[in-house]
Amino acid sequence: MKVLLVAFEAAIAITLAILAVYRLGNPVPAGETAAKVKLVLASRNLELGTIIRDGDLMFTDWLGEVPTNAFSHTQDVVGRGVITKIYAIEPILDSRLTPRGAVGAFAATIPQGMRAVAVAVD
Repeated sequence: MKVLLVAFEAAIAITLAILAVYRLGNPVPAGETAAKVKLVLASRNLELGTIIRDGDLMFTDWLGEVPTNAFSHTQDVVGRGVITKIYAIEPILDSRLTPRGAVGAFAATIPQGMRAVAVAVD
């Protein structure tokens, strides 16, 4: 009788362990979908020094974890400069753009070993 009780308890423990592992591996319950977020993407390759315009951008529904510092509104991106190449259909990230309203933010576009000098124009 004791052996039967131990076997029953072991079966329950194994079943609970299997259910726990299944739930940890599938955090979204069946029948539910992950939240979609609208993200701003590059519609074409954006080279270093490009000033972003509306035509350079597109939207997509993003499933899963949103990249850090990604944008969901084009007005946050338009008019800013690109400081590292952004490829087509890649999310636009704040770390790849010049700061908003920055003056002289294109120092990154000066080739290695070269210098830039401001010249007054009359």
